[in-house]
Amino acid sequence: MKLFLAGLLIGTTLSMSALAQTPSLADSIRVALFLDGHIEIDGARVELGNASAKLKASATQHHVVRWYREQTPNGAPSPAQEKVFKPLLTAVADLGLPISFTSKPDFSDVVKLN
Repeated sequence: MKLFLAGLLIGTTLSMSALAQTPSLADSIRVALFLDGHIEIDGARVELGNASAKLKASATQHHVVRWYREQTPNGAPSPAQEKVFKPLLTAVADLGLPISFTSKPDFSDVVKLN
């Protein structure tokens, strides 16, 4: 499963069949990875070395992870994202929580995969 997710996120453009509106973010850990490589968890900037602890603390209160990765024009990760992507995704996957993907930085949609 981890390899499947990694393949989806680091490689090419995701295949999207539909985008559904997300009713509430209250039960979600919001993870965002930006083009410059900085990470935000629940709206707070976090260094990669502290991400795992922040995720574990959030997992005690939330039951799903919402993942956002800022896109380059060609859909591939930026060089800065590539440096933090694998360890960040591993920390997220190690929580054992369901992961949903969003195409918007405000987490207002859910990407549905074919």
